[in-house]
Amino acid sequence: MLIPPNGINSFFNTNLHDWLALNLTANNYWSCLFGVAISSLWFFRNKLVFNGEIVDAASGSYQIKARTEEFLKVANSNLNPRNNQATSRCLVRWSRPTGEYIKLNMDGSWFAHRSNAACGGIFRDSAGRYLEGFVGNLGNCSIMHVELWAIVHGLTIATTHGYQNLVVESDSVAAINFIKNGSSPGHHCAPLIQDIRVLAGRLQQVSWMHIFREANMVADQLAKKGHDLPLGLHIFDSSPPDINYALLCDCIGTLRLRGS
Repeated sequence: MLIPPNGINSFFNTNLHDWLALNLTANNYWSCLFGVAISSLWFFRNKLVFNGEIVDAASGSYQIKARTEEFLKVANSNLNPRNNQATSRCLVRWSRPTGEYIKLNMDGSWFAHRSNAACGGIFRDSAGRYLEGFVGNLGNCSIMHVELWAIVHGLTIATTHGYQNLVVESDSVAAINFIKNGSSPGHHCAPLIQDIRVLAGRLQQVSWMHIFREANMVADQLAKKGHDLPLGLHIFDSSPPDINYALLCDCIGTLRLRGS
């Protein structure tokens, strides 16, 4: 049997977000086992739905434990420093904010075949819980404008909800550099950059961070979703179902290969 360390009652009588956070931050073995079990159950479900294959409980439990042991063996193996350095350059993941900070991830998307731009963003707390999300269909504009509009929308929502301590992550190096270093007054992005600085000034603390695209997958999916929605800004108080798997992967610290 797969028995939770915190007891049966808390395992079956906790809301979804606290349930995930509690089990994913438990002792090292259980948090790994729990993450593998969630992933495996989804895999078993898909085998039943799409292939008509049933995985019985005993076999499923054995597979989950075997995958967990294999993962922990690799994670705890004594890799030499050279290999550690190479791995850190190749594998990336989303990280939770600390303390009272809220993390805002956003991204822009451009579909050339539609001449259409869209952006998306998501707010999460230190437990990795979804707080708020947004999608914007911006019509026809440059990719740099899209990235900056994503930040404008995100900061506007942050001020509306009273998020005072914010970590802002974007996979656009150019956008982050524009905000940190500014632009010439005549630059076509100057008005948006000024708007961003005004909005950021209304918050207590804002940190600007670049993130690799592979660690920004939820925002990427939201941005792409914007192409299929009407023009304008769309806010989601609860997470859209089509991003829940990516959310779970981020919450359990899934590593992704850089460049994949």
